[in-house]
Amino acid sequence: MLEIDDVVMKACSKHMRSICGDVLDKRSGDNYQIIVEDCMKSMQTFIKEDRKFDYVFGDLTDIPITATPTGELWDFFHNMLQLSFKILKPSGKFMTHGNGSSSVEVNLIL
Repeated sequence: MLEIDDVVMKACSKHMRSICGDVLDKRSGDNYQIIVEDCMKSMQTFIKEDRKFDYVFGDLTDIPITATPTGELWDFFHNMLQLSFKILKPSGKFMTHGNGSSSVEVNLIL
């Protein structure tokens, strides 16, 4: 797991213990590792190392709503998706979610 915000993980570890258990305390185990780092940087490293993953979970809830998908936020969103698909195994799955007004259909050419 890649997470940029250590404060969020510490808060989850403290206040959501019934969900997180102690994984956020240890940050690694036999079948997981939690890395505190910018995911864009990590995914670029994974691409260089030719690492592939079964799943990529994108926490992309700030999808902009516009008839013209342009601008800095759209560029970020597009880059995030491109990197995500490059590190997925051929049979891998990309998963994300949306909420509220960001729950719109998004068609991107990658």
